[in-house]
Amino acid sequence: VNTALRGEFLRHQIADSQAAIVICEADYVERIAQVADGLPEMQLILHRTHLTKVPECRARIAPLDEHRGRRDDAIETKPNPWDLACIVYTSGTTGPSKGCMLSYNYMCNLARLQLRAGPATENDITITPLPLFHMNALCVGILSNIMV
Repeated sequence: VNTALRGEFLRHQIADSQAAIVICEADYVERIAQVADGLPEMQLILHRTHLTKVPECRARIAPLDEHRGRRDDAIETKPNPWDLACIVYTSGTTGPSKGCMLSYNYMCNLARLQLRAGPATENDITITPLPLFHMNALCVGILSNIMV
């Protein structure tokens, strides 16, 4: 989700995704708490960094570290190529942002195309000027590096 969003724009995207859990940096907890009454699906806000003041909120607020798994064995369940990998939201220039549901296959295919266009090795370094809520940064900047 775009980190610049506030108020109704932020509420719309979280509500549209039907997220039950929101994970964010502590700096964003207040913004989410302010719109929590309009997020009936959201039950829990997990913050990654230290939260100095816990705002009033109908959803529970807790540190992410309290919910991390303790196991280090491989995940047994693997997604199918057609399963939903993420929802990327449009900029909203023609109205409310629309959620684009992207499958694992779609995202991996973009990463494979990037690697075909610009072959990389494990010694290469990739930099993206795009924020991580941008699809290009996710597929080309991150996922293609994992696939090398």
